[in-house]
Amino acid sequence: MLDLYHLNKRILDAVVLDKDLSQEWSIQLSMSQLSNLYLIVHVFSSSRRDQETIFREEFNTIDSRHGQSKEQQLIKLAEDAAANGRKLLEARISNPNLTSGNHLSLKLALGDWFQWLKRPVAAKVYYRQAHQLWMASSDPKLRTLFNAPVELPNND
Repeated sequence: MLDLYHLNKRILDAVVLDKDLSQEWSIQLSMSQLSNLYLIVHVFSSSRRDQETIFREEFNTIDSRHGQSKEQQLIKLAEDAAANGRKLLEARISNPNLTSGNHLSLKLALGDWFQWLKRPVAAKVYYRQAHQLWMASSDPKLRTLFNAPVELPNND
């Protein structure tokens, strides 16, 4: 899981630097990385950490270049996930060439992220911004985004 997270980060960093690649690549890789964060938080949240031993001892004793075991690195990622997820998506939103559809989708993703993290106040801010973009849109594809609820990943 940790290797997947770091690989996705390296690819995303390279794609962002390559101006010839479309913003779709950057957005899709960001959403993939957000999926990695969902999984990391789900497995390594403090409430779950205390309930079970997740890895064999060898996994916990291997030192990395960061001076931490892989489990410690994953726990740290889980602890910082809210900010990391927000920064990840806000970096894509800051692109001045972002289409209105992608802007709306990223705002919705931020709202979903914070709702999933059980932070409804922060979620509401992003949902409100997404709704304003939705109201201003004349794109028929975007007009269906608020028609039905969408299930978030399970975090129980």
